[in-house]
Formats: sequence, C-alpha cells, structure tokens
Amino acid sequence: MPEPEVIEAPAEQKKAPALKLDSSKSLSSQANKLTELLKAEPAKKDEPKNEELPATKPGEEPKPKEEPKVPPPADDEDEEVVPAPVNLGPVGKFILDKLPMLQTRIKDGEGVKVVQFKDVSELPAGFELVSDADRAQFTVDVTAQVGRAKDALGEYRQAEQNEKMRKYNEQEAKDVAADLKRLQKRGVIGAFEKTEDDPDFNSDPNVKVANAIYKLFKDTNTAYMQANKTYRITYEDAADKYFAQQARTAANDSQKAKDQPKEVKKEKTPAQKEREQVAKQTGAPSGGEPSGNKPKVKAGMRMSDINKLFNAGRI
Repeated sequence: MPEPEVIEAPAEQKKAPALKLDSSKSLSSQANKLTELLKAEPAKKDEPKNEELPATKPGEEPKPKEEPKVPPPADDEDEEVVPAPVNLGPVGKFILDKLPMLQTRIKDGEGVKVVQFKDVSELPAGFELVSDADRAQFTVDVTAQVGRAKDALGEYRQAEQNEKMRKYNEQEAKDVAADLKRLQKRGVIGAFEKTEDDPDFNSDPNVKVANAIYKLFKDTNTAYMQANKTYRITYEDAADKYFAQQARTAANDSQKAKDQPKEVKKEKTPAQKEREQVAKQTGAPSGGEPSGNKPKVKAGMRMSDINKLFNAGRI
C-alpha cells in the first residue's frame, strides 16, 4: 500500500517551541531565551507582512534593516544584588543609617547570588543560603545586627526625650519670666534694683525673694512628678504659697512670744535667810576682811578658816 501523504500545517499555524523561563532568575539573565521565544512566535494578522526598507539610490541594493542589539546574558555565578531603597519613617531611617551593610550568598536556581542587606526583610522571599559556612556566618551577622538596631533605637529615643525636655524647659522659663513680671507689676515682689550682670545682683532682697519662690516652685513640681501626679503649679501659684507660709511663720513666732512665761524671781529658802541673818549679826572674824570685800578665800588658808567663812555665809 502506498504511504499516506503527510500534509504539513501552514506556517502561521505552527506552534512555537516550548521554552521555559526560570522564575527564580532575573529576566535580564535570560534575555537570550526571551529573544528565541519572540522569534518563534507567529506574526499577527493585523501586522504588515512587508516592512519598508530604507530608501536607496538607483541601481543600489537595499540594505537589510538592522536587528536591535540584545544585551548579553548576565553571569549567574556570584551575581551581586543590592536591595532597592525603602521609604521609611524617621525612626526607621535613623536606625537603618546606623546599621552597617551585611553580605551573604544565596542560591538562585543553578547559580549563586551575593546579596547585600541591612535587614532580613530585604532578602528575597524563601531565600536559601548556599552552604553551612554561609548559614553560620549569617546567624552571627544577623544577631549582631539586631543588637545594633536596639542600641540605635535607644539612642533615638534618648535624643527625642532630650529634645522634648529642652523645649519644655525653654517654655517653662518663658512662663516663669511672664509670671514674675506680673507679680512685680502688682507689687507682690519688688522691682530688682540691680541688673543680672551686676556681681551683687543676688544680694538684692527682692531677688532673694524671687529665688526663694522659684525654689519652692521647682521643689513642689518635682515632688508631684515623683508621686506620678499629672498636674503642676505655676510660678505665680508658688508665690501665693510662699507668702502664705511666711505669714503663718510670722503668726506662729508672735504667738510663741506671747506664750513665753515671764522670768520669776526665785525666793530664798528659810535656811538661806537664816544664814544671811547670822552673818549680819556675827560680823567679820577678828583680823578678817569686811564681808563685802573680795576674794573671801585666799591661797594657803586652813580648812578651819574656810569652815568659819562658810558658816558666816561669806562663801
């Protein structure tokens, strides 16, 4: 029997060769496969079949149109990948700027990529390290990086706290100055007689009062803060408190002076009175000194003489 005739399908119906792309590799490294795939695809019906050739002179052969140049495929072996920048907030940017760049090797299909990163989230999803040595070094590097990130976060929070405290103290100083000006205008605190650059500025009595009020203002608010109380007093509140304390102290001192008992002259005992009477009647011993003369006891006197003077009430 004759062999059956083989009828080939028209050219526009031929299927393109099956070319597979590796999804784990970058497209730039598979540009050659993409080019073959595009050449193998049939032309679309709505595209012109005959392309215009560049104009030539009479008798001159038309030059073929140049094909676009395709970049050579990238070398997959140890391809270095740098992560794209990520938009971060102020805290994240501060921490990221403080961290050094790390490096490791990951598998990329049949090849190997060298990737640089600061945070593990920058690495490709499902990445796999090349070797045990890479895994060990990766663990050490990431652990150290986490510690650096914590230190950077603490530094950021401390700087943020310092800035808040600076602004707070600046505003507090303005408020105190405004309160002091109002108190001086009302005559509660006298005007300062000397300027602040004068060496004797702090010796001014009005400055001493203002400083005492300021100390009470700071001590009270510090005590509130340590007790976890949310409210604070103003400098003007501290002035009212200071003068109230001064008034209470003056009233207490006055009351103490009134309550102080007067000194009562101590009465002499009957024995003292009797000795004085005997002394007046007896008079001074023979050869002795008058009772009003001093001293009554002399060096070298005998005990008997001293006893006579004692009995006479002279010593």
